[in-house]
Amino acid sequence: CIRDRYQRRVHGAFSGLKDVSAIGAKEENWNDSMQSFFFAETLKYLYLIFSDDDVLPLDRYVFTTEAHPLRIITADFDPAAPSKSKR
Repeated sequence: CIRDRYQRRVHGAFSGLKDVSAIGAKEENWNDSMQSFFFAETLKYLYLIFSDDDVLPLDRYVFTTEAHPLRIITADFDPAAPSKSKR
């Protein structure tokens, strides 16, 4: 599993690995820290990959590198119009 190769779940959090090429995920290979972007970006992208296509219409939104959705503004954009997406 790719998750097991590049990160490791420890009690209460996820931990990065010091050496991703090391065989097995031994505790001495954990770097004892969880990057702040893990929840904010990685899990958000993971959710969007496996979610239904209508969660966020990708023809109307783009994502920043930090995984924040930004609405595409077009000439016919009406900010008062209700969104057609479920969220």
